[in-house]
Amino acid sequence: MVEETIQSVAACFPQLEFQLLDSITGINAHASILRGQRTVGLFGGLAFNRLVGEHGLRFSLLHESGHHLGSGARLALHSPLACECAADQWAVTTGRRALAKTGCALDPGKALDEIEAAASAATPIEKKPNRRRRRCWAFDWTLRRRALTDSKLERVRRCNIRTD
Repeated sequence: MVEETIQSVAACFPQLEFQLLDSITGINAHASILRGQRTVGLFGGLAFNRLVGEHGLRFSLLHESGHHLGSGARLALHSPLACECAADQWAVTTGRRALAKTGCALDPGKALDEIEAAASAATPIEKKPNRRRRRCWAFDWTLRRRALTDSKLERVRRCNIRTD
């Protein structure tokens, strides 16, 4: 299932390289650029977690693709990678539509349920925002869930991080 899921997402976005990093046990994935190659890496701890199914894997791959292909706020000043909420927004809109054309569905609520279950089993997820620092809403799991499962996706469109 893991290889099939990676291949289905990779087929939609041939400009990106997708890698299964099976020796990394973290429940995570990442977007990186090395020598001009835009890469999405899926960690083994997420890929092979018994609590994560196709929706969780699809969302994770689309989210990381969104760091490369999404528009809006950046991770840091002059970064080519989109911030967390821009990557989420891209994943549940543009990425989800592209994937649907291949016959693969993405249910953001189900995806977040799977990822949250896996992450909570390893480490409790921070439910409350850190009020001392201004952070993107995507770092607050409750706000992120609400934004990504909102049928109108109105809350996903704006980032509260200033990039100027």
